Amino acid sequence: MDTLEASHAIKQTLNDHSFKLVTIGQAGENQIPFSLICCEYNRQAGRGGAGAVMGSKNLKAVAVKGTQLVGVHDKDRFYAAYHTALDDLDQSEDIKALIQAGTASAVEFSNEAGLFPHRNYSGGTFDKASKLAEKGQSKHLWLGSSACTGCPIRCSKMGAVRTGPYKGIIADMVEYESAALMGANLDISDIRAVAHLVRRCDLFGLDSMSTGSVIGFAMEAAEKGLIESPSDIEIKFGSAEAADFLIQAIALKQGRLGKLLAKGVKRAAMEIGKNAIDFAVEIKGMEAPAWGPRGASGMGLAIMTADRGACHQRAFPVAYEVGGEPWQGKTFTPCDIKGKADMVFALQNYAAGTDTLVKCDFGSFGIQASTYREMLGAATGTPLPDNIFDRVGERIWNMTRMFNLREGLDVSDEKLPSRFVNEPLPDGPFKGARITREDMVYMKQDYYRARGWDSKGIPTGKTLKRLGIDYTALLNKKVNSYYE
Repeated sequence: MDTLEASHAIKQTLNDHSFKLVTIGQAGENQIPFSLICCEYNRQAGRGGAGAVMGSKNLKAVAVKGTQLVGVHDKDRFYAAYHTALDDLDQSEDIKALIQAGTASAVEFSNEAGLFPHRNYSGGTFDKASKLAEKGQSKHLWLGSSACTGCPIRCSKMGAVRTGPYKGIIADMVEYESAALMGANLDISDIRAVAHLVRRCDLFGLDSMSTGSVIGFAMEAAEKGLIESPSDIEIKFGSAEAADFLIQAIALKQGRLGKLLAKGVKRAAMEIGKNAIDFAVEIKGMEAPAWGPRGASGMGLAIMTADRGACHQRAFPVAYEVGGEPWQGKTFTPCDIKGKADMVFALQNYAAGTDTLVKCDFGSFGIQASTYREMLGAATGTPLPDNIFDRVGERIWNMTRMFNLREGLDVSDEKLPSRFVNEPLPDGPFKGARITREDMVYMKQDYYRARGWDSKGIPTGKTLKRLGIDYTALLNKKVNSYYE
């Protein structure tokens, strides 16, 4: 069954629709490395292949139901902090944009900044971006707003495809990353087609971000004559039919092409050979997000050093680089490389620290660190230092680094794809920009310095001791000699 069929069938079996479920689709069963976990009807744990982990355990779903309220230590203090959080959100312009149009509001911003991936990231702008943004989605999809329970941001939308060949599809908002990677990256501008393709990914249990990147890679490979299209369909940019075909072929591992692309961009490029690696847009095996970094060097450093590969959620310096917002009193220009390491280091720590709260990313666009701290303190009754999230986040980054080194992380893979290094941007406000190898070396070494790691990216004993990390359990023979 697909993800939603499985969810419905389990609730029917339990005869209780109040159960909450996470399920995997056929992609997870087939252990596709970019398969996801579906959370009810319109939320996905998308990145990193968690669906494949469930599939490897022969686990189709988990159903849970609770009967007790969650207690907090000091209700009055907690509610006071909660109202402060609401005030924080009310004063944020970013939150106002999310209330209006969700992450679709980022499409025009990214496109105008030259960060919007077009045709497998070969370009940074798309002349039909507005069709994928708020304008196109409100016209063809949206009928109203919706929210997670109790959330004042209500960034989601309810709607349906009402015209065209995909008429009748129930649709949420097409999030920014999916609109970019399943739309502009494939040279597809019809938001109705993109909504269909994203829904297909959700049903099969595929990460629409990685899938869009894989399909974009396949379309360019076919264009360059490195792979052959099946006899019944032409793999080419702009073809929603080809994208639809490939989604199913990947999820079900159908045919030679489906089996090849199901391995992800990195392994597919290595198997194809020739110059395929030159346009394989991945880092450490994870396909890149929809923020091309040639016009935002700090974003390049962030995805280059992210622990799980090219991930935009570990740190998002674009707001400071392109949006003009100052960071700790400093302003940056997009293509500068100096000073970006300290900013990325701090943003990564804070994001990791506040993620332990299990909070929504969007809330952090408005809620202040002091407010989060007060809410946590009121909920737990535990005295907390002012820098609690930064310190916890730094510990997380160092423990994760030691784990990854133990499991075989090759720091030479901590680099940007060839496309961002060797090919200047052909369009947009930063036309001609790229991140050179020298830029990469400088930023990476500056980042290691900020982290208290050596020139090879290994945390020093002094750093681990300062953070109170017992690293002996995280070592193996490969890295143990460094600490002897």
